[in-house]
Amino acid sequence: TIALEYGSALGGLILVGTGARLRVLPEVLEATRSTPQQARDRLLKMNVIEAHRTTIAPMIKQEQVEPGPTILHRDLMACNIFDCMDRLAEISLPTLIICGIDDSATPVKYSKFLHSHLKGSTLRVFPNAAHYVMREQPEEVNEAIREWLETF
Repeated sequence: TIALEYGSALGGLILVGTGARLRVLPEVLEATRSTPQQARDRLLKMNVIEAHRTTIAPMIKQEQVEPGPTILHRDLMACNIFDCMDRLAEISLPTLIICGIDDSATPVKYSKFLHSHLKGSTLRVFPNAAHYVMREQPEEVNEAIREWLETF
């Protein structure tokens, strides 16, 4: 939405693990409200590939404890109402789109949709990564960003 409101002030966009519309299953929303800790654990298991669960998931879980249990629910509620699909044509900024191939929260098809609707965008799909691609493949993601920034 920043690109839609303030696009003329921006030089480009880097979008990581996102989409133009972010629907959340009603049962996930209810779980984050009624049993937030169990929901957080389940979402972490879904959003970090198995090879990285013992190293990355505990760090993410610790970071999520600090804001409190209602934050995850509010975050997912905001995701659920987010929808800029009809406005993508208004975005004309150079855009790098990054996603993990195994992301179940924001599947690769979301990134491909953005790529096909944002003229001149660049899509990078990373193997061995899910929703936390920037934590699962940090060097590779940073290198992709560095390479993309060098094109300006």
